[in-house]
Amino acid sequence: MKRKNPYILQTIDAHPRKRKIITEEEFLVMQNLLLTLQTLSQKLVSELNVENILTDIMKTLGEALGAVWVNIWELTPDGKKIYIKQGYGRKGTEKYITHSRAHPIPLGVAFIGRAIKTKKTWSSSDMWTDPHLPRTWIKTVKEQHFRGIVCVPQIVESAKVIGGMCVYFKDVRVLSDFEMRLITIAANQAAVSVVNANIYNELIAERDKTLATINSLNEGVILYDNENRVLLLNPKAQEILLVQPKDILGKTPTKEMFEKNVSLKNLYEISHLTLSDYEAKEYSFEEPSKTILEITAVPVRGTGHLKIGSMRILRDITREKEVDIIKSKFISTASHQLRTPLSGIRWALDALRGGDEGPLTTTQQNLVEKTYKTATGLNELLDNLLDASKIEERGLVYVFREYDLLSLVKNIIKEFSVQLQEQKITLVLREPTNPIPKVQIDPKALSMAIRNFIDNAIRYSLPGKKVLISLSTGMYYVMLFIKDSGIGIPKEEQKSIFSKFFRAKNAQLLRTEGSGLGLYLAKSIVEKHNGRVMFESKENQGSEFSIYLPLEEQKMPLNRKK
Repeated sequence: MKRKNPYILQTIDAHPRKRKIITEEEFLVMQNLLLTLQTLSQKLVSELNVENILTDIMKTLGEALGAVWVNIWELTPDGKKIYIKQGYGRKGTEKYITHSRAHPIPLGVAFIGRAIKTKKTWSSSDMWTDPHLPRTWIKTVKEQHFRGIVCVPQIVESAKVIGGMCVYFKDVRVLSDFEMRLITIAANQAAVSVVNANIYNELIAERDKTLATINSLNEGVILYDNENRVLLLNPKAQEILLVQPKDILGKTPTKEMFEKNVSLKNLYEISHLTLSDYEAKEYSFEEPSKTILEITAVPVRGTGHLKIGSMRILRDITREKEVDIIKSKFISTASHQLRTPLSGIRWALDALRGGDEGPLTTTQQNLVEKTYKTATGLNELLDNLLDASKIEERGLVYVFREYDLLSLVKNIIKEFSVQLQEQKITLVLREPTNPIPKVQIDPKALSMAIRNFIDNAIRYSLPGKKVLISLSTGMYYVMLFIKDSGIGIPKEEQKSIFSKFFRAKNAQLLRTEGSGLGLYLAKSIVEKHNGRVMFESKENQGSEFSIYLPLEEQKMPLNRKK
């Protein structure tokens, strides 16, 4: 009689009725199977190639059970038949795989077909005498020296069957429950490895496709993680900035870094531009050649819309700006040429209005007044054109100094007293309860910008409406808000509202006069102050424009020619 294992006797002593005495040999078999299970689990994490994983699983399982062949079956694309995908343990496996692919088995046929169709294990300790095996197959089975067989379905998430596994024995074989469970676990581990490999390959393919797309773009792309480390620099960005990936990838651009390597200066400054999501800003440099870029900040979001990084898109607009400058020079020259005769016309009209050439009839007086008003509007248009030309040619010189924004706004409001009365508009200044810190501005230039915002709010409000102006202080900015209850801006036209010469359709219907330069100039001036302009608007309900001026010293504008 074989010796009983004392460890087993001790562990089941608490349940004498359920006690089952096993031999030391049986215990060693179970221990070997557990080690096999451990080995199978390790295969899944130590290998990426799915064919190698499946071969290792089949080899380990076959050797542990003493099987002569182990194979894995896969569904055809239509899911109605199956064929051998891979096998291990006998010579000529490739021949069987080729034959199986050419002649797949319908679901429900043979042990493997039944296992996959019913999602249950099908086995036979002796196929030679098993009534479930088609009689026409017995000769082939005997020639192959197969007697025992176990076929299990491969089931993954949501009880989906993706194939099956069969284990073959040369002798009659009655498997224990533990061995049956081991085969099922091995089959499902093989299925998981196939699914994971497919997902991995899809991710790699998607990554490669994305990288190929980014690398083929005609715009520079700099990709950062949430710690502002540079993860990617596409070829166009390398060409524009003259930066090699090895110098910056995996690093956060710092001032110390570009001081050691001058070629990183532009990358550092672009990385530290203050931009909100999808905001664009111009950036230019002179060396090695004059280049003007439009930098756009784009967030990168992952699962759950969480931000996992960001991108800076670099678009070279040097050529466009050169063309704009040529246009601006032409407009500037034409405007200067027009101002002289226009001044003469206004002088003559003013003389007529003042009676210097004798009294005028009522009809003549009205005609002169209309003509003078038109000439004045034309003069304002020429002024705007000249200002726009100066901005685009970078000929407008800003002199920044600390200034009280509230007092500046109050002085500007006084200029609109006549216009407010004529249009029957009420303007309310809501003064802040706490003092507003001084900001670094060019009072003359910023006054022009604020004047344009207020003028728009009054001009496009209907009689009896109200314009509200307020100021507040944030952590990083002083904010000026100009809100009206006017005609608003149609949603489909809001993207163009700061474009040069653009006027919304409803604005043209309300007032035919206007150059479409006011908001363009105002936004440009605010941005020269390193500030931002934002707005919200609903058609027929009104608009609110917000001006943000920086308080942080490192973001304040410097006195230099723009």
